[in-house]
Amino acid sequence: MSRKRTACAGVTQGKQGGGSTIVSDERLCSKARLAELLGLSLKTIDHMVRKGCPAHRNGAKGKPWQFDVAAVARWREQQAVANAPRPKVVDLDALKAQKMQLDIEAAELELARQRGDVVAVESTEQLIDEVFSTLRSRFLQLPSKLAPRVIRAKSPAKAQTLLDIEVRQILEELSTGDFVVAAAAKLDGFVRDDDSDE
Repeated sequence: MSRKRTACAGVTQGKQGGGSTIVSDERLCSKARLAELLGLSLKTIDHMVRKGCPAHRNGAKGKPWQFDVAAVARWREQQAVANAPRPKVVDLDALKAQKMQLDIEAAELELARQRGDVVAVESTEQLIDEVFSTLRSRFLQLPSKLAPRVIRAKSPAKAQTLLDIEVRQILEELSTGDFVVAAAAKLDGFVRDDDSDE
């Protein structure tokens, strides 16, 4: 009784007398059927062939491509193993050298902190806030301090001179660092360079 062959059937095989494997027609697939079985596109199958995927028969005029499904499956497994990411090799000597360098930098930073060459970021931020607070307070005091003298000034020019003298005095204190010294004295634990020399 005859039966119809599908585009890709079972995987039976036999051997000739010389020992070479004979692939029966039942286990051969067309390119379209192979793409369907693997869930891939025909373009992907063509790409696999270019990369070395085995074909039982190359397509030619009037002769369609034929693939042994088992052989294709083995080839794909081999490719997966070959393309698997290799474990990263850890260079212990490089890690030790890096840790040693970090330890040296940490020790140098701690020594500089003890000498007063560096201060904590938090302390610096507090110092800046204190300087600006003092500066703001000095400028806000100007109206009440100068009002009586400005009123007694005989001309706008003299009143302007009084204001100019006071503003310049505040700016001079700021430029010479007097504000910074005064602000640092208010902050508990802030180390100044001149303190480290005592």
